[in-house]
Formats: sequence, structure tokens, C-alpha cells
Amino acid sequence: MDSSDVSARRMGMRVVRSKQEKIDSTRKCIKQFYEDNGPCCAGCDHWDPLGASVGECTKTAPVAGTDRISMLGWDNCTMRIDSGHIVTPREHKCGEFIETENW
Repeated sequence: MDSSDVSARRMGMRVVRSKQEKIDSTRKCIKQFYEDNGPCCAGCDHWDPLGASVGECTKTAPVAGTDRISMLGWDNCTMRIDSGHIVTPREHKCGEFIETENW
């Protein structure tokens, strides 16, 4: 066991070893949130996660970069954001919810 493993265990953190393990961990987090909160973006087939707490709604038409992040409540962002689908938090609920995926 190397020193980073020992440090992570003391702090109660989990060491992520691979990209696939990170994807699986994020998916598990999203699934658990959906199971705990019912119909929301986290469980919607139209939602493409960018991480464990935000994702793009692929049901929406592409919009300008500043409009993409407006649902997150961000007033100002210093990085350039390209046009694309609207980014929503995982807890968002809308009338376009659909779930056909078998978790």
C-alpha cells in the first residue's frame, strides 16, 4: 500500500484509479440521487451528465453560450462557453422527463 492510499483511507476518501472507475462512480452517484428524489434530470433519458451534479439537456435546441448556463444561476463566468444544449442541475424537474433506461 503506497502513501497516497494510506492518506486517502485516513481522510475517508476513495482513490479513483481509472477513467472507467470515475465514470462508474459518477453514474452510481447520479442513480442514487434519482432513486432518492424521483423524476428529475438525474434520471431523464434526455440528460447527458457532465459530472455528478450538472448535465446537458439534449431535448433542448442549442442556444448561445451564456444562455446554456443560465439555469445554474451563474451571473458571471470568466471562461468562454460555446453554444450548445442547456446545462441543468440534476435536481431540475420539467415536463419533458422520460425514463426508458434500465438502470
